[in-house]
Amino acid sequence: MQLIKIFFLYFFVCFIANNVATAQPKLLVFYKTTFYYHESIPDGIAAIQKLGRQKNFDVDTINNASAFTDENLDKYAAVVF
Repeated sequence: MQLIKIFFLYFFVCFIANNVATAQPKLLVFYKTTFYYHESIPDGIAAIQKLGRQKNFDVDTINNASAFTDENLDKYAAVVF
């Protein structure tokens, strides 16, 4: 009986550790423009957000270049321009 308790405790700890280690990745979408703002940008952002919901990753969108710091970018698995 003690062996069964140890097995379930081990399984529970491994399950929790795996879920903590595999947090949802985050994607940063940067859409700042200088002169011309293309009207398809909102549709592109919406498509990437929909893909994130379908494939289980978070999407943050910004148009402020000051967010490009090492500390902030460490939160993201990828950046889309």
